[in-house]
Amino acid sequence: MKFDKSQRVGKGWQYTVYDLGNGRVYKKFNTKLEAYRIMLKDRWYVFWRLPGYFKEMKKNVKKSFQFLEGNKMDSKLLGNFKRRKGLDYEQDKVIPLQDYCKTFSGDSKKKCKVVVDKFIKLVDTFYSDYGFIDKAMKFGKNFGIDNNGQVILIDIGEIWFELKSIKKRVEKRTWSNADNMEGVPKYLREYYIQGLDKIFLADFKLRD
Repeated sequence: MKFDKSQRVGKGWQYTVYDLGNGRVYKKFNTKLEAYRIMLKDRWYVFWRLPGYFKEMKKNVKKSFQFLEGNKMDSKLLGNFKRRKGLDYEQDKVIPLQDYCKTFSGDSKKKCKVVVDKFIKLVDTFYSDYGFIDKAMKFGKNFGIDNNGQVILIDIGEIWFELKSIKKRVEKRTWSNADNMEGVPKYLREYYIQGLDKIFLADFKLRD
């Protein structure tokens, strides 16, 4: 499928995102050259590791797809994800949470707390009911809100479902990393961390 620049609405290490104009977006997996260019802009100082990064990205996407397609779950939580050619996929067009929470101020700040609660509930659902997490758990970039007010996972190219891998993220409390909390207003960050601590720390304490 071919697109022009006017349709492009986003670009990351793994995917370039195009607006299909029908309430959906098409996420096209980047070629090796395209991925290298983007990665160099972010981390030019580790250029010798680019081949390894790209190989790992591709591997993670394949594993993520296999896991999601092998487990029945509410497709709405993934933006009605549909696999397309190769590693490409389609999703509902949503508002990333880092943009959504910027629209609130004054008395309307309470609405962002509702979104944070929905995010925490979604993370709990993914982990408790389906056994996976988003690797980085990036509130602002990897999650969005749809037209019905549902918080969904929009970056499905790097989910972790092996217990050992999940435990590694829990030990680091990856959700408390400032970069991963981008989009969470400062006045809600302690509340946000406590909510995710409650999901993971108690559970893994019981496992040990």
